[in-house]
Amino acid sequence: EGLRQRIFATPPVREAKWHYAQQPDMPENARFDYGRFVVVTMNVVGTNNGRDLVMGDDLSVAASAADARDAHNVAWLKAAFAHARKRGAAAVIVATQADMFNQKAEARFVPCHDVVADDKRLCDGFLPVRAALVHESRAFGRPVFLIHGDTSPFTLTQGDLPGDSLTDKAGNLWRLNAAGDAGSDKDKSWGVRDVTTVSIDLSKAQPISARGLLTGEVPGRETPGPDAD
Repeated sequence: EGLRQRIFATPPVREAKWHYAQQPDMPENARFDYGRFVVVTMNVVGTNNGRDLVMGDDLSVAASAADARDAHNVAWLKAAFAHARKRGAAAVIVATQADMFNQKAEARFVPCHDVVADDKRLCDGFLPVRAALVHESRAFGRPVFLIHGDTSPFTLTQGDLPGDSLTDKAGNLWRLNAAGDAGSDKDKSWGVRDVTTVSIDLSKAQPISARGLLTGEVPGRETPGPDAD
């Protein structure tokens, strides 16, 4: 709460043309209009949405906090897409920290409420938000761009983010795993090593492109398999 009061209490954008809005209980969840785009931020964190052990966290406390974030994030997504439809937006951009695709194979699609406390690391901590994003993207029908970091490799893929089953996907949803934590050196080691510049041109069949600002590297387009992290 201290971080929210210190950093997010004062809206950074005040001009009415941006239609800037924050979620009352989670002000880090924000939304603004940029031309024909609606840009949305969500507090979705790594390490299985904060449900796995991080620096000695109490897993039950972490799970309760994740549940609260999930509820707010799902509500915020629904409100953002409703806003986009109302404004006739051409596309929606969603920005998070976590890679919601990066799950162990044995945990994929396993709801965290269906497993006992000791096995929380074997559940899919991103399932509720990911399913909501896929559902809202499919209903929206126009391009949706998810931009995140947290894992490697530096990739740009389309329609690879599943909802609650392997067949529940959105072909209009592009996912950019940005250069940063993904690294930009030859061995793809971890660390913030580049800044990703992103261009979107909705007149093109491939509407989004990206490039490392320092290296000029472009993201791979293969669909990465589940990591062990």
